[in-house]
Amino acid sequence: MMFTEQLKQALPDLQRKLALGARYALDKPTRIALGTLRANAQACGVSGPTLLR
Repeated sequence: MMFTEQLKQALPDLQRKLALGARYALDKPTRIALGTLRANAQACGVSGPTLLR
């Protein structure tokens, strides 16, 4: 199973902030790949450590 499918399945069980980061990663994979951790975290409204998890 692909990582994106696993992440989609896990979304309902994630804490709110983790789910925000996960949804952002699913919706904007290019920004996640090319942007900085800090910029991506700010864009989706979570802290850097939360997005890293």
